[in-house]
Amino acid sequence: MDGAAGNVVRQRRSAVRREVAAIALAVLAGASCGGVTTSGPTTTRTHPPTSSSASLPTTTTTRSPSALDDLNAFFTAAAGVDAKLKAAAVAVNREIGPNKIVLDQSARDAINAANPDEAKVTIPAGMPPTLERSVLVAYNDLVSRRSAFNGVLRNDETESMNCLRNGAAPAAQFAADVRASRGLAASLPPLTPVAPDSRAAEELAIRFAWISEVNNGCASCGGMVIKELVPITIYDVPVEPFGDGRTFEGDLDGVYFNATYVAGQGWSVQLLAC
Repeated sequence: MDGAAGNVVRQRRSAVRREVAAIALAVLAGASCGGVTTSGPTTTRTHPPTSSSASLPTTTTTRSPSALDDLNAFFTAAAGVDAKLKAAAVAVNREIGPNKIVLDQSARDAINAANPDEAKVTIPAGMPPTLERSVLVAYNDLVSRRSAFNGVLRNDETESMNCLRNGAAPAAQFAADVRASRGLAASLPPLTPVAPDSRAAEELAIRFAWISEVNNGCASCGGMVIKELVPITIYDVPVEPFGDGRTFEGDLDGVYFNATYVAGQGWSVQLLAC
């Protein structure tokens, strides 16, 4: 290979590396639940002490109870997962070579630590439909971003690049989705607790399974951005659609499912996908 041709190859490899780095950094685009905070140098100013007679009156604002109180744990957990996803993206960027990505154990650990289940377990069942939709839209952003790392975890070079791209869209909308959800929750009355084996709890478990499936099932790797929830139909009597003895208790926008509740363990959902 002559010098000119070698330079072209090296330039192309460098361009590929820069492209992959930009893709991985796209996962960092999502802001935390409180929005993007830009840190700068801190300036401390000293003011002369004032007498108590010059103190301004204290005003206390009391907020009425709302559904936001029931969802504070979710928003806190979601912010934590968001931060871990950003840390995972930084770790992946460190492992980008001239023409491939080779993850070391610390990068794998960072990806595995960014677990959306930490947010999922804080989501209560029995929310009004509008609030449930809003909360699950934000939760899906986290799942979709985490699933964008599936390619690098499977050590597939081409898949890695395609998958990492999938983290950009849900990351870009995460902060806005959280703000919308918080605002809606603050405008609604406190939630009424429901039994863990209730229909509301079952439907929430089915939606969790669907979000996981659309982002991870059939060798997927994230990228699913949702704004609405697909309808759930639970039949009065289980159906046998294929004539092979398998029965299903309902469908999720045409995808058959069975859901089983075990006391002390919760719901187990099987979707007939792939």
